Amino acid sequence: MAPIKHIDIDEKICLTEIRQTDGQYFVRYANNVDVYQNTLTFPKEYTQEKFEVYYQIVKDSEEKFGFQTNWAIRLKDEAGTLIGGIGLIIPELERERHRFEFGYWIGEPFRNKGIVTKIVKIFADFCFAEFPIIRLQAGAFTTNSASARVLEKAGFEKEGVLYNFSLKDGAPRDVVMFSKIRK
Repeated sequence: MAPIKHIDIDEKICLTEIRQTDGQYFVRYANNVDVYQNTLTFPKEYTQEKFEVYYQIVKDSEEKFGFQTNWAIRLKDEAGTLIGGIGLIIPELERERHRFEFGYWIGEPFRNKGIVTKIVKIFADFCFAEFPIIRLQAGAFTTNSASARVLEKAGFEKEGVLYNFSLKDGAPRDVVMFSKIRK
């Protein structure tokens, strides 16, 4: 497996591997109605047990693909406090691996500070430098204008609305798709 990547964002924030000890931060910051409503797979109530399941999925994904697919967004404090996450969605079919999709979330106390926009810009550059992809894409529910603004500010182009694209709680949801193409 490729080595775990540490990605410096600025003097206060970095991206690292997700650690088994990060459950407390997921429970603190991901156990939030906005995180639940604006992400496709996060549970309504984020518990330590649900983190353990997620952590195993992260490890299985790294083993399957041979590289890290999920990163913790961390403060560069003594505790290495996790405040969010960003992760790749890799197509199952090899012939579709010219494109990756990604998703992200951040805890409520850290929103509206420009942190995620900066992370998305640097993460996109990292993906194009590290992987042989020609397309990087991310979707946002049409009800999540904050995420759409992040993607636009990070240089992603809005491609359009995918109607009834995702199911959340059994109901269809519209998604705005954004992309960045390798230059």
